[in-house]
Amino acid sequence: MPIVHQEGKPGKNCTKCKMWRPVTRFLKRRQSRDGYDSICKECRNEMSRAWRVKNKDRVHDLNQRYYAENLEERKAYNQRYRQNNQGYFRHYYLKFRQTHTNYHRDYMRAWCRRNREKVAAKDHARRAAKLRNGGSFTYQEWEELKRHYKYTCLRCGRQEPDIQLTVDHVIPLHKGGSNFIANIQPLCKPCNSAKHTKATDYRLSTSADEE
Repeated sequence: MPIVHQEGKPGKNCTKCKMWRPVTRFLKRRQSRDGYDSICKECRNEMSRAWRVKNKDRVHDLNQRYYAENLEERKAYNQRYRQNNQGYFRHYYLKFRQTHTNYHRDYMRAWCRRNREKVAAKDHARRAAKLRNGGSFTYQEWEELKRHYKYTCLRCGRQEPDIQLTVDHVIPLHKGGSNFIANIQPLCKPCNSAKHTKATDYRLSTSADEE
């Protein structure tokens, strides 16, 4: 199809939808006389979506093959994306937890039932780390710590009784952290799991807010 100008802008009539669109809405094609595809991007996208619907099994196989062949590259990309969009993911997870309050609990219970040996090995390693690193705290110290932070999860800001606070070691036991109350901060279960093995002290941001 020849280039057709409208209001001084170059464009083409799509051979599929018959609509005039700017040349920027057509893929470049060197074999074409005018250098552009005859079908606009909107129609190409619609055709692609229709093909995917009709060939779900093939699309699934192609995706599986691609991810298997580019596993390390995809992992690196996902890590970079999450690091560059931490605010978005934090907002998304908080919203998800609020609308699915029992999801994490039910998921972890099911996982523990399926992986009893892994759970036992993890508990054994944790007990060994406590003995090696030393330290202990009383129930009263834990209650005083929660009261000091107004029964608030220091990561997400939610409070008991809406959530249940759990003991989190600021410096994880396996990284040499002690089991003294000075190395403890209150976090809800989802936030405790999300922190995982990172040595993140959420008490610092809380102290700054209080000042």
